[in-house]
Amino acid sequence: MLVPSSITGFRLAAIVGEQQVEARLDESGLACDTALWDRATAVVAMGDTVTLSRFPLAVADASLTGEPVVVLLTLLRASTSVTSVVVDIR
Repeated sequence: MLVPSSITGFRLAAIVGEQQVEARLDESGLACDTALWDRATAVVAMGDTVTLSRFPLAVADASLTGEPVVVLLTLLRASTSVTSVVVDIR
């Protein structure tokens, strides 16, 4: 089982509308295409939440500055569809 706190970074390829976008979170911070950033900041501004686990239920406020797993889930929520996700774990 992957423990959310063990995620240290990620690379995401997705679609927003009809545009291909990418995001990366690593030791230098979050780098994100503008279309995805704009959509994700709207998700955060609306006060959306992301589900970390179902059993037991654990949710967190959507964020672009929090734990890597929360940032990833926020970007996934903001995407129209996801092409690929690569997760870095420790």
